[in-house]
Amino acid sequence: MRLYIPNEIQRLVSRVLPLLDWTLWLWPLFYVAVGTMLGFLVERAMRSATHRLLSRISPAMNGSLERMLSGLLPWIFGLWGSYGATYQMHFLSVESLEFLRKALFIVAMLVAIRFFGRLSVALTRFYLDHTQALKALPNTSIFENIIRLLVFLCGSIVLLQNLGISVLPLITALGVGGLAISLALQDTLANMFAGIQMILARQIKVGDFVRLESGQEGFIQDIGWRNTVIRQLSSNLVLVPNAKMSSTIITNYALPLPEMSTLVEVSVAYASDLALVEAVIKSVAKEVLQETEGGIDTFEPFIRYHTFGESGIGLTVILRIGGFEDQYLIKHEFIKSLHARFQTEGIEIPFPQRVVHLEPQLRSVVMTPSGSEAASPMQRPSIN
Repeated sequence: MRLYIPNEIQRLVSRVLPLLDWTLWLWPLFYVAVGTMLGFLVERAMRSATHRLLSRISPAMNGSLERMLSGLLPWIFGLWGSYGATYQMHFLSVESLEFLRKALFIVAMLVAIRFFGRLSVALTRFYLDHTQALKALPNTSIFENIIRLLVFLCGSIVLLQNLGISVLPLITALGVGGLAISLALQDTLANMFAGIQMILARQIKVGDFVRLESGQEGFIQDIGWRNTVIRQLSSNLVLVPNAKMSSTIITNYALPLPEMSTLVEVSVAYASDLALVEAVIKSVAKEVLQETEGGIDTFEPFIRYHTFGESGIGLTVILRIGGFEDQYLIKHEFIKSLHARFQTEGIEIPFPQRVVHLEPQLRSVVMTPSGSEAASPMQRPSIN
């Protein structure tokens, strides 16, 4: 009995069987291996050179370049070796070789797009951090995403042009569909443009401590496509839509300078020597500002008396701190030191109390002599 094999399978087998000869793949594999090894050597040399060059200038930039180069050059040189290997594959048809070279070109372009996207983001970060003219512009994720998107679009256009695909019809189709997309993503686009407007206005930046009209307060952690991320002092995150962020009233404690004054309310007894009180408070405040982290040691603290209170004389102590979050430690150390110094100097810190003055005719009724019978509750007058 003879087994029938279709002609299509016979032709496929006749093409595949010669490819199973491993000796045909020696030279192509040699090209790929040499290219990959050369990529590892060049990557190691470049990382060493950039480390020596940038370790003193910008450690952050040095770290970014090391992360970008890690594993990238072996890919590039491996693809270069694979492209050269195609010229040693004489056993393949011309159509197969052309298809393989186009596939390698597409992979190489995708790797290059990713590399240039990372490089553009790293250079932008370095430029914004070291340029005084743009110092107020923060390194936010919205900037990084816009840069990556631009690099991807440019790289895609170059890739399509090299593949012989016209991008004009594609651009036309995107323009027609852009209206429908913009209507569907109206809220997202509003938040995106609001975020860009806030950044370009230079009114808030990453690291600023802000307080919103609605009461939320904290450090600006990031400005993204849709939300502004605020990290509260409790380390909780508050996500505020950019459109709402741009329309609300914001108090920025970092502008025009992060330094600010903090006020501490104090009260002393009426019998106190106010000149001595002022001298003691100034001395304690000066020591605290000099010895506590966050205090401005060059600032001369001062006080202002302002109230004849029910229990004592009220005053305000004005201190200068480096940032909003420094006020808590400064107040803590100041109150602790001032309490100890008041005890040493004999200065009384009054507590709430009320003095009652009685008419002479009532004293004999309310305050009876010792040993005598006190007035009955019905006889005692009520005192309000």
